[in-house]
Amino acid sequence: MKSFFSFLILSILILSCSENQDYITVQKKTIVETVFASGIVKPHNLVEIHSSVTGIVTSIHISEGDSVSKGSILFDLKSNGNEFLVNSAQANRTFADNASALNSPQLATVQVDILAASQRFSYDSSLFTKKQQLFKAKAISSQELETSRLSFQTSKAQFNSSKLRLESTKRSLLRDKSVSKAQYNVAKSSADNFRISSLTSGYVWSVIPKIGANISPSQTIALIGAKNSFLLTLDVEPSDIGLIKVGQKVVFTIDAVGDSIFQGYVSSISSSIDDKTQMYEIEVETPNLSITTIKSSIEANIIIAEKKNAKVIPRKYLYGTNIYISKNGDKPILTPVKIGLKNFEMVEILEASVSEGTKIYQKPL
Repeated sequence: MKSFFSFLILSILILSCSENQDYITVQKKTIVETVFASGIVKPHNLVEIHSSVTGIVTSIHISEGDSVSKGSILFDLKSNGNEFLVNSAQANRTFADNASALNSPQLATVQVDILAASQRFSYDSSLFTKKQQLFKAKAISSQELETSRLSFQTSKAQFNSSKLRLESTKRSLLRDKSVSKAQYNVAKSSADNFRISSLTSGYVWSVIPKIGANISPSQTIALIGAKNSFLLTLDVEPSDIGLIKVGQKVVFTIDAVGDSIFQGYVSSISSSIDDKTQMYEIEVETPNLSITTIKSSIEANIIIAEKKNAKVIPRKYLYGTNIYISKNGDKPILTPVKIGLKNFEMVEILEASVSEGTKIYQKPL
């Protein structure tokens, strides 16, 4: 009797397991195949503002949310060393300007020498003429005439030399003036680098340093771009990049916004892999996007294919390219099938023998 009841209970359990076998039925639905990508959102024409010099922020002329024009002053920096160079260059320029003026002491000294040489030359020239006349009258010796001639030639040479020295001094002073002006302009231009202006017109998205902060040329100190026009930059795996085409629809979420779903389309695809990320970058236009924060993380799905009325099953019921089907109520067996589109949740079954309503079983235990 005990053996009979044991057999009866076992039969009931087997029958119960057979009747409660986990299965689903093939359904016809729209299936969308996508490629996952991640990246950031940024405004069009985004410009990162940098300083060309190292310095201390002394004043900030902008705030987040401002609109600025190209050339607008954004920051003032300070460097004591640079101020010294400008002041020194200005002093040298002033000195050179004064020295090259017509009434400058430097030119006046040479002009005095010219006047003295001119007077000496005039005297020796007149005296030599008289000596020549006296020599013709045999009133003086040839030695006395020769002494006068030598004096005349010496004073003439000194007069010509003083005139050349004047021209040389003028050229030297003008050259010093030109050099000092150039040095001042270089110093002033360097000083102007401590006043940072906007390279573009746009909306101020971010102002990073505070007054008193030390900044260097490698630091981004402000972000300026379009106010109501945005672009996604997404990273795509090399194995997926061949599936991406310009114009494909993109659905995405933004971490900073929450669960809202936005749409865009692929506008460009990089032709080379990024050396750092080992990923391909694509850009996505977002015509209707309106946000108040940028550089937020993006999770996106790029729609590479879509099909309506497709025969689909959950992916967890697919084992490689096989499914479990029961024929005529027999035990489900693993059956190979042709598959089409697939995503994280669903897979399309192309097999003609599998129709809508066909029972598909999970792998038997």
